[in-house]
Amino acid sequence: MVNSIKIIRNSSKNWYIPFIIGLIFALIGVYCVFFSYESYNTLSKILGFSIVFSGVIEIYGTIKKIKEDTPWQWSMISGLSEIAIGFILVNRPEISFVLLSIFVAFMVFLRSLNALINAIELRTIGMKDWWFLVVLGVFGIVLSYILIDNPKLAGQTVAFWIGIGLILVGGFGIYFSLKLRSLKKMSKKIPSELKDKWDAVHNEIKTKLRE
Repeated sequence: MVNSIKIIRNSSKNWYIPFIIGLIFALIGVYCVFFSYESYNTLSKILGFSIVFSGVIEIYGTIKKIKEDTPWQWSMISGLSEIAIGFILVNRPEISFVLLSIFVAFMVFLRSLNALINAIELRTIGMKDWWFLVVLGVFGIVLSYILIDNPKLAGQTVAFWIGIGLILVGGFGIYFSLKLRSLKKMSKKIPSELKDKWDAVHNEIKTKLRE
């Protein structure tokens, strides 16, 4: 059973984490769209450092989720995967465009799945436009497939698709963070007494289900 009050209370505290990650990916995505083929090594390193940084922020958010006893497993997988991908790109900037597109496609795929999970959370809470994240998530999965299924893409073509994928990922984070921020207002409207009663009922139900 999902404790929606706890989701509202804890998620709204950390709304800035997906915002920072989303902003990083959106900016690097714009760079990829307009980048020059001659600066390929630079592109790889910038991507690498950006992905490592976003992974570190994701791990930071995961630690906060663990302390607050909210679902954290998927965030941990995403954060560790991005750190690993980022380190590879930083230390091996000479890798081919094919491998680069595969690495980025894998990351976009993970973030797209995360968008679908976030959409379910929003729906559970009762947000009306949760379906928008579903649309973005599905679109992201399609883009990741395009990057993996077209190994002959080269030069500015693959960089363009990588950029579009990263901009989309950035859109996930920014949109979701704004929805979390709006939950602050929702949380303030709920009386403390009602929150305590809900937590007590929820814990009692969990205890009964474990018997």
